Amino acid sequence: MITTDELRRLLGPLGIWMPPPARNGGSDRLIDDVVPHGREAALAGISAHPAAGADHVVVQLLGERGRFAAGDLAALAELTAGLR
Repeated sequence: MITTDELRRLLGPLGIWMPPPARNGGSDRLIDDVVPHGREAALAGISAHPAAGADHVVVQLLGERGRFAAGDLAALAELTAGLR
């Protein structure tokens, strides 16, 4: 399990807000800052990494109740088809 101190060390330099007590899975604000919601936000979030110099981007699709959303793979492929 990742600790609050580790989260602050990893996410702080990225400008991601960390609540003082990140217990029991963090906070809604932390999740909202890290997880894009909707097509436009997802594309912007994914595109930001290569724009900043990354040569790989890892995307985890989450469906209902936080489970892997295999049914969304086709939508992800369509959304990111123009990225290179």
